[in-house]
Amino acid sequence: MEDRHRPDRVMRRHRRRSRTSLVPIVTAAVAALAVVLAIATAALVSRRDAASDRPTTATEPGSDAATPLDGTPAPAASADPAEAGDAAVPPATVPPATVPTAVPDSAPQAPVLRGELVTQWQPVELFFEASQDFAWSDYPLVVTFEHPATAMELQVDAFWDGGRVWRVRFAPSVPGQWSWRSTSQDPVLDGQTGDLAVIAPTAEQLLQNANFEGHLRVSADGVRLERASGDPFFWLGDTAWWFNSTRCPLEASASTGGLSCADYFDDRVAKGFTVLGLEMFDIHNANEGGFPFPCNSGDGRGNGNYTCLNPDHFRQLDRRMELIWERGLVSYANVSWLVGQLPNDGTSPGWAMNLGRYVMARYGWLPQVFSLSGEYQYGYDEFGVEWTFSDWNNYGTVIARSNAHDHPLTVHPSSSFEWEFSHPGAGRQSSAGEFHDTAWLDVNSIQSGHDVDRLQHNPQRVTENAALLPRKPVLHAEGFYLENADRRTPPTDAQLRWQAYVPLLNGAFGHIYGAVGIWNMYAGGSAEDYPQLRDEAFVRVWWDVMAHPSSTQVGLSRAFYEDVVGEWWELVPRRGWLSTPGIDYVDGRTDPHLAAVGDGSELVAFFGEWLAADDEVVATDVSLAARSWSVTWFDPRTGVVADGGFVSADAAGALRLPNRPAGGDWALVLTEVRS
Repeated sequence: MEDRHRPDRVMRRHRRRSRTSLVPIVTAAVAALAVVLAIATAALVSRRDAASDRPTTATEPGSDAATPLDGTPAPAASADPAEAGDAAVPPATVPPATVPTAVPDSAPQAPVLRGELVTQWQPVELFFEASQDFAWSDYPLVVTFEHPATAMELQVDAFWDGGRVWRVRFAPSVPGQWSWRSTSQDPVLDGQTGDLAVIAPTAEQLLQNANFEGHLRVSADGVRLERASGDPFFWLGDTAWWFNSTRCPLEASASTGGLSCADYFDDRVAKGFTVLGLEMFDIHNANEGGFPFPCNSGDGRGNGNYTCLNPDHFRQLDRRMELIWERGLVSYANVSWLVGQLPNDGTSPGWAMNLGRYVMARYGWLPQVFSLSGEYQYGYDEFGVEWTFSDWNNYGTVIARSNAHDHPLTVHPSSSFEWEFSHPGAGRQSSAGEFHDTAWLDVNSIQSGHDVDRLQHNPQRVTENAALLPRKPVLHAEGFYLENADRRTPPTDAQLRWQAYVPLLNGAFGHIYGAVGIWNMYAGGSAEDYPQLRDEAFVRVWWDVMAHPSSTQVGLSRAFYEDVVGEWWELVPRRGWLSTPGIDYVDGRTDPHLAAVGDGSELVAFFGEWLAADDEVVATDVSLAARSWSVTWFDPRTGVVADGGFVSADAAGALRLPNRPAGGDWALVLTEVRS
């Protein structure tokens, strides 16, 4: 999302996969479940989650800290991610079953299991009906899932789905026999038990949908993310913050160019994107089920009242998330823009903890990086509820202990430097500025800024974050958007491409592209319908922006790294090994960016539009001049690969790279020629 100040204040390679339909899900009473599957359980590395008590959060409006709820059992929680270690079994994923729109209002009944034939990473849903009324934020029910063969144990929160209905969603991470038991202050909900038989996905399922390879986890070296299968995950995202609205409808509509949200998802998959940046709900955005919190939506800045959760809204979000999962996509899931900008000034830290916990409980089956909030620093301003560092840290700690599926956690930052004056660390354009050393933060997210002059912050912030210890994966999560409405100098296509290639050469594991018109799912209408858009005349509707060639060209970066570079996950930044004599490197845009693969026998470089085709590029590392190299050029506009011949040191002993095939930006691979 564009980071603006308000006027009232200063792989083994992952091949592209075709979509697959959901595994059929059948509702059946647990008591009647009879599974006659013979299961061969593979040897798996796993761990038992730590037995520290799960904290439950205060549910009173305006509560500012996590406090125990007296009278609520505190079952053992999964381990804090900071203590889990690299052998942690990654989270499970599979789309949740379709939720009925009618909520039964009858006598308490036995829990219902959805999905008799359970495949690894396929969601299991348990249905419970309480004997008494609870607020959605009471969290009166936790279900413990145990895999005896590996001693793995996960505690999963139930989420409220209207009336007295509570549901639990769980995605088993290993095949074999599982058991479950419920713990609740409600005697009807307490003490329920059952068993599950889980089988491994078939080869066809794995081919059709990468999400059967499992959730994401941090690699053992702390540099990147990988699937639970161990395959490196290539992260190329698109920004779709406001996908959960009627402007990105579930059914094709004339008001949206005859397209639906599914058409947008398909377009991004076809272009090579693997991730969608999402805001799971926004108090000002209604979907087919209405506003998420009708008593806290509409005009104004939000009143901080979250007592009125609307289950119909989240059922429609369920459907969107199923569509995303079916296509093998992963989510960069921000709970919401909880503070400040959207505008939403009324969210207290206590409510934020409950909201984050609800999103985690309902959508924990998804493969994702989970973000506490978008642009968290706006909680520090003087409008509405004013947050502190401790508030954010407590919130992150609560979510980490509620994170049954061990998703990597982060918080999405603002790009403004202004926060540094009042909150040291907050003005560094990254979650690392304040939270790198916290136990709950797994991924450092960066927003480099929305202006040509801020492009330099892309490699600068990535390099800074990659140098921090302990090492944590670095994500360039937001940069300069296409067609930025109120900027005098919008980005060129070449600058949009540059933003996608450069992060991986400087130590990041991925990049998220963005476009005005898509992040806000602009479908026409007044600027009053879209907070922050002051110059709507310059904004095109999302289905037109979707076809902009820059998204296709950014998608080609995945083809370059996966198919031309190959072992992209072994890239090590070596920016100092090349130079361009006579050119002043003012800010990191003019110089070539370079990384070496593995032992240095393969070098990968990117040259931006600021270098002319005949600008001299010389190796500064003497070891490079001692070797001969084959040259491969990649055109980031078209994806065409060109053989550039061979290069070795000249008579003076200098290694000078051949000129680019033409002007503009180019990607280069040098491969050592060995006899």
